[in-house]
Amino acid sequence: MGAPPRWALGLATATLLVVTALVPSVAAHSSLILPKERTYETACRVGGMQSTSQSNCTGPCPTREPREYYKITRLRRGRGLPVVYYRNNHKGGFLRLSLVPIDQAMNHTAHRVNAFRTSCWSHGRVWCGRGVCGNDRRRSRYKQAIKVPPVFPDGEYVLGFVWYGGGYQQGDYYSCARVRVHGGVRLARTYRPVLTRTDKQGRCLSSASAIGECAAEPCTRKQYLRTPAEWADGRRPRLIHAAAINASLGPHPGDPVAEARPRGKRVQPRLAPWQQRLQARRRHARKRRARARARAREIKRREAKRKWARAAERARVARVEARRKAARIAARRKQKEVEARRKQERIAARKAREEAAKARAEAAKARAQAKKRAKETREAEQAETAEAAEVAEEAEDAREADEAASDQGQEDEKEDTEGTANFA
Repeated sequence: MGAPPRWALGLATATLLVVTALVPSVAAHSSLILPKERTYETACRVGGMQSTSQSNCTGPCPTREPREYYKITRLRRGRGLPVVYYRNNHKGGFLRLSLVPIDQAMNHTAHRVNAFRTSCWSHGRVWCGRGVCGNDRRRSRYKQAIKVPPVFPDGEYVLGFVWYGGGYQQGDYYSCARVRVHGGVRLARTYRPVLTRTDKQGRCLSSASAIGECAAEPCTRKQYLRTPAEWADGRRPRLIHAAAINASLGPHPGDPVAEARPRGKRVQPRLAPWQQRLQARRRHARKRRARARARAREIKRREAKRKWARAAERARVARVEARRKAARIAARRKQKEVEARRKQERIAARKAREEAAKARAEAAKARAQAKKRAKETREAEQAETAEAAEVAEEAEDAREADEAASDQGQEDEKEDTEGTANFA
């Protein structure tokens, strides 16, 4: 069997490349979206499925050419900053953020010492719609709100982004963005790095506890709930000292962005007369705009003051009306209380009168009953007296009858005696 023709091998290779491009990438990457990564690198890591020029990016920042027309993000001490980064179908791991001077961007030690925040990488998933989502199948990315520590003096810095311990055998990913700190809260002497957006025990689903434990891809360690090495066993990271942050050092070797900056005093070229007139017009236009903004601010301030005065007057009128209303309510309540008290007094007097009338009626009834009983007693006594008199009369009549009978008997005996005597 002979070898296949050359054109067949070319067609097969092209087909494989097209299919590979159409299949969604599983071994994807993650880097900063906001603030924007300062280079064109979006997958700074060691190993993995990538080109030869990207296969040995050891951090702490990508080393590719810087972006053109890069806009530096302005920050203020103590103020909030949204940090947005790619999800790309991944989850798990830790996210460490640091702020180092621009001339120490490629210094691992500086990033480690100035690391001010560690959190779960998978926290804050948001839908990006038609925005920058990378190759995430669900059109989502991650967003976390951070606060700039107050220990960083005014100057230009690099915001260091490190993702380590990610799922799907991911290694350590690095990304950096240029920022400028200016103003804000008062500069503090020290700041304690924070561990946030974790579970209650300060853990996240990760395959590594520190940067460098699984730096190269593929990482075959298993993922489980881990605590960052700086916070493990109850430890706490060292304080960040404002005195140790020095933004005036020279560029670190190997940092193309820092080396591309102009050094020393910038010499202004001599301008043509028309350029000078143009600059003067622009300067006057800026001044006019500044005066217009100042007038607008003054008008806004006056309007706010008038609005505040009107609101204060309305509040005062409302307070007076509330006091009057409260006084009226209190007067009505007092009047109601007086009327209720008078009503109760009337009810009590009526009850007293009713009770007195009832007592008088009961007393009259008792007197009537007493008179009746006395009359009955007298009548009984009179009846008894009459009966006794009758009995006495009957006794007297009987005695008189007896006496009469006795007298008659004596007379009869006398007559008999006399008759007998006469007879004799």
